[in-house]
Amino acid sequence: MILRTSETGVTALSSKCTHLGCEVPLPENGLIECPCHHANFDMTGKVTRGPAKLPLHSYSAVLNGSILTITDTAG
Repeated sequence: MILRTSETGVTALSSKCTHLGCEVPLPENGLIECPCHHANFDMTGKVTRGPAKLPLHSYSAVLNGSILTITDTAG
């Protein structure tokens, strides 16, 4: 999922919960809540409430004008 954080800022996160892989929806009120077991993540993907223990996978995202470049930074 791509989240607009400011006029020129974006964050790219996986939409799969790290608990059991359920698809998470777009955030509401700055919170991403997994519909399966109600794990919560903030807008950076950090876990704010379990049962998930790991953050959502994040990607490098750069917005340059109207061009969005996303790169998987996982090794």
